[in-house]
Amino acid sequence: MNPRAAFDGILRENGIGRTLILASTFRSGSTILGRLLRLQTNLAFDLEKFNAVSTWYKMSEARLEAALREALSPVRDGAYATKLMWPHRNNLARFLGLNGEAAGEFATLFPNTKFVQLVRRDKIAQAVSFFMAKSTGIWQVDAGEAQEAGPIDYSFHDINTYYQHFISHDYLWKLFFEKSGMTVPAYVYEDVQRDFKHAARAIMDFLSLEFHEEKWPDTLPIRQQEDERARALQVRFRDDLFAWSPHELLPTKLVGPATPR
Repeated sequence: MNPRAAFDGILRENGIGRTLILASTFRSGSTILGRLLRLQTNLAFDLEKFNAVSTWYKMSEARLEAALREALSPVRDGAYATKLMWPHRNNLARFLGLNGEAAGEFATLFPNTKFVQLVRRDKIAQAVSFFMAKSTGIWQVDAGEAQEAGPIDYSFHDINTYYQHFISHDYLWKLFFEKSGMTVPAYVYEDVQRDFKHAARAIMDFLSLEFHEEKWPDTLPIRQQEDERARALQVRFRDDLFAWSPHELLPTKLVGPATPR
């Protein structure tokens, strides 16, 4: 398979005339914002479409082609949207043979592309949220559903790994936009959550999409998952981060049950 020829061919077959990308990192509020944008537009702002292509190097040609076709759909009136996490962007770039210096070329892969970025200011809360989702297997809770409240074993090493990753992902998105010469509006989750409707209106205006007041839900479609367990983990990790030296082995006290201290 010629990766770029296959990619371009599916773009043409699907009739994609413009592309709208929500660039983000895991546990940044992108799913809830993307779902609200999807309710307005019927476009897949809330789906990580290129997650399915992340293991391209293990796939048969037939399976890879099917994954690409799935990733590059649906298309509504010539418009295509996706949520794109940094690792998924990176894996797609590797599949297409585009290194860091080819940022400009990657930015023009899709027709008439506009990016919007969503970041989370509190990286400790973001890392803890990812750690909890990985530990429980619960990545989102729809409105009206109960949230599991069982115990979670604490791991400084795991949370610290995610913490460092999310810092680097934000930096790499910034570097990518600079290298590609794009000016991309960056929205901060902590500000967006104060008024989701205002943020959605602003984003849709930037993307030249019409906002429909009648499609705005009375309640958020996804629950915000931060709870007392999450806040206790944040405090414990912050305290342990102060105590940790990267030149030392992890002390025993940094691994154990996630109980408030």
